[in-house]
Amino acid sequence: MMNRMIDKIINNSELFYYIRDYCEETDVSAEIDEKISEEDYIVLKIDKYYASLNLEKTPPSPDCLIIVKCKENNLYDLYLVELKNIKSPKYFEVKNIEDKFKTAVEDFMSVKFADIFLNKSYKINKFRIYFVTDAYRIKKSNPEITEEDYRKQIKNTKLKLFEKLTPIGFRGKNTFIDPRLPNHKIKYC
Repeated sequence: MMNRMIDKIINNSELFYYIRDYCEETDVSAEIDEKISEEDYIVLKIDKYYASLNLEKTPPSPDCLIIVKCKENNLYDLYLVELKNIKSPKYFEVKNIEDKFKTAVEDFMSVKFADIFLNKSYKINKFRIYFVTDAYRIKKSNPEITEEDYRKQIKNTKLKLFEKLTPIGFRGKNTFIDPRLPNHKIKYC
């Protein structure tokens, strides 16, 4: 069925080399819900793609783009994910993280591979941007913490600065950079 976005990515000679089964970097990951069939999602390592271009200055880019095919025909959820296994918030800059996601949207998805990601026959259900980190060591001290409790604990931290940025949009869907705990699960749409 070549009309699926996932098939188009698999058959793209440039993107094929950056396909992974998982979104993981130095022991931090965004996990794919086990209810999602392997045929219904794909993970692209955007950072590896940009690194392979051997440019004089490699643009900042996020670790992964996760595409999940929804049950409805040609409807997809898109997740841009940056993973940081750091022990302190001093090891990330809000502007740099924002720039990574902008590169993914404004160049990777809207220019380099616009034939796939801007293709109107593929409808976007959700567009989300996740910054996955435990920079404040919250999960390390409380492994069973819920996302709700995590949100309360980061309320007055550097991570909340993402809410003050202009939302990033793609194909009519706007979203803020959303801090998530490591091993955040990507759900079926």
